Amino acid sequence: MCQHVHCHMTGYLCQKCGKGFPTITELLYHEHLHNAREVFDCEECEAEYYTVASLCIHQVRKHGKGYCCQNCGLRFDTLSQRIHHKKNCV
Repeated sequence: MCQHVHCHMTGYLCQKCGKGFPTITELLYHEHLHNAREVFDCEECEAEYYTVASLCIHQVRKHGKGYCCQNCGLRFDTLSQRIHHKKNCV
């Protein structure tokens, strides 16, 4: 019964771990984490990402850690370093 109520409150329930999500998009992203070969963990919190770019964006937004290249996920201490890098990043 608890799982049933949890599902109604969150909308979408992961069949592997029981965690609930408000949207199907968030559930699908979460389920991909279960199937990913490599998961990138945040050193500051318990967040997990299946791409280094997603982890980098998280670290910049949530923890104020530098600047991120959204193409490859590299993180830089200064904006000028990122701009210089981005000119050559495909």
